Amino acid sequence: MKHQISLAILSLLALLSIPDVSKAATFSPAVTNGGSGTSKAQITLFDNLEEDPMVELTTAPDVAFPKQYADGRSRNNLNAEKVTDGISVTNPGLADGWHVQVTASDFKTTTGNTLTGAQLKFGQGTVTSDTGEEADDDTFNPGHKKIETQPVVASQTPQTIFSATEGSGIGTNAAAYTPTAVSLDIMSNTAVAGTYSADLTWTVALSPE
Repeated sequence: MKHQISLAILSLLALLSIPDVSKAATFSPAVTNGGSGTSKAQITLFDNLEEDPMVELTTAPDVAFPKQYADGRSRNNLNAEKVTDGISVTNPGLADGWHVQVTASDFKTTTGNTLTGAQLKFGQGTVTSDTGEEADDDTFNPGHKKIETQPVVASQTPQTIFSATEGSGIGTNAAAYTPTAVSLDIMSNTAVAGTYSADLTWTVALSPE
């Protein structure tokens, strides 16, 4: 795998606490013909804080580009040949928003040659969630969704690529990338023949940090 997931992950489901409902409702005065009375149904949802629940980053993309001649020409928006896996985040029930960031090392060969100035770009991913929130608008950020991807140029500076607003992104949420959504720019006269690889480092954290 060419990527690293740099977060210790614990898998935890929110627990349900069911209160004592053994005592039936008592009506005083008694309900008579045509009247009505009210009883109660109650459930408490809470995080198992003793187990330190965390948002999980479970998958991130590996990207492969088609072979090119080392002819000294530049390549602009060279689409990926294959994208393996997308970004997948699971939130066990925390109300905080979350975000996924990515950094990229230089493209290098095993002998140390560098693809100087190369830029790896991720466009918009296709978002799905098991709650349907990928279609919901963010009330406080018009034009944005509660769960969304952001186009980035991966570099050594962390870039936010996938995020959920506060109170959203609970459950399993994924961002898929087609080969045409990931591209590479190569400057002219910057490389000799060889296989170049870059390490992508992915992190997930609650928002705000």
